[in-house]
Amino acid sequence: MLRLWVLWTGLNRGLAPVLLRTSTLCLLVVLVGCSGSGPMPTFPVTGTVKLPDGSPLSGSQMLVRPNENPKYSAKGEVDAEGNFVLTTFEVGDGAIAGTHQVLVFPPVTRESLDDVASRSKKPMPVIDDIYQNERTSPLSITVSSDGSSENHFDLVVEPPKPRKRR
Repeated sequence: MLRLWVLWTGLNRGLAPVLLRTSTLCLLVVLVGCSGSGPMPTFPVTGTVKLPDGSPLSGSQMLVRPNENPKYSAKGEVDAEGNFVLTTFEVGDGAIAGTHQVLVFPPVTRESLDDVASRSKKPMPVIDDIYQNERTSPLSITVSSDGSSENHFDLVVEPPKPRKRR
C-alpha cells in the first residue's frame, strides 16, 4: 500500500510531478464544486397592485429589484383584476429571497397611442411618478425563503399629486 502511494505521489521522481498532480486535483475539485451552481434559487411571489379606491392598476408593468443582487431583478405584469405573478429566470418562478425595491410603470392605453394629438403631449399619468424611479419609490417587499410564509403582497399606489402652478 505504501509503495502505491509513493508511486502515485511521485515521491520517487521529484517534486514537480507532485505539484502537477496536486494542482490538477485542486482544479478538479473547484470545477466539480462550481458546476452545479446555476442561477440563484427563486421563490413564488404573487400579489395585487391597486389604487387607493380599490380599483386594479391593470396593464401595469412591475420591476422588482433585490437590494443585495440587482442583477437578479424580477418582473411582472398586472392583469385585469390587479393580480401579478413575478418572473426572474422562467415564467412564474418568483424572485430571489431578500428585500426588494418595487417599481411600477403605468399602462399605456391603446387610445393614447392611436390618437395623433396625444403623441404631441404627455399622456395624463395614472399614478404618481415616484413609483417609476428607484430613488423615489417607497414600495418594497421582503421575499421569504423559509416556506413558512406565503410571499403574497398587496400594494397600493397613489394617483399623481396636483402640481403647483407657477
